[in-house]
Amino acid sequence: MNRRNEILSSLLLLIIVVIITVGGLQWYRVGKDIEEIRVRDARMVIGTDENLAETVNLLESELQARIEYQFDTKVDPLDLTRVITSKALLEKMGMDEFERTKTTMRLAATIVGADNVAAIVIRYMGSNHVLRIGDKIAGWEVAEIGQKTVSLRKGSRTKKLVNERAPESVADGGLQMSVSPATTNGKYCATVP
Repeated sequence: MNRRNEILSSLLLLIIVVIITVGGLQWYRVGKDIEEIRVRDARMVIGTDENLAETVNLLESELQARIEYQFDTKVDPLDLTRVITSKALLEKMGMDEFERTKTTMRLAATIVGADNVAAIVIRYMGSNHVLRIGDKIAGWEVAEIGQKTVSLRKGSRTKKLVNERAPESVADGGLQMSVSPATTNGKYCATVP
């Protein structure tokens, strides 16, 4: 039995030595891998990747351009003399299929503001044209705009148009709009009496 104890203790000692050796080798390999990672990290400098740097610069320049963007208009977007009118408004102003073939001009509306900003709506060739002083239509230049009249000039000739009653129009004498400053910041509003 003594012999048996010696064999068992020898085997146990051998297993312990193998475990310690294998553990030591594993510990060495892990330590070596950790050291390689540290060396690689020490050599690597963040931000040297050219594609990454180019992308970051592009994004920063686009962001800066968006921050610096200033919205600016040369024409007041609330200026009602340049508004595209709806079909319902055109119908109130006398638009019908028969008039599309007419070649005569009809003053459909005058727009005069409290600050003497004036515009007109002329019905010509089946379309409504919003014009100001100095604008031209069919060679005629808008010379003067009154409350219910407009004077047109073509060379030495002049033509005066008066608001006419549109077919089935609700307004006597044509449609009139009053444009006045709504607030002190220069915005305008239109009212149809």
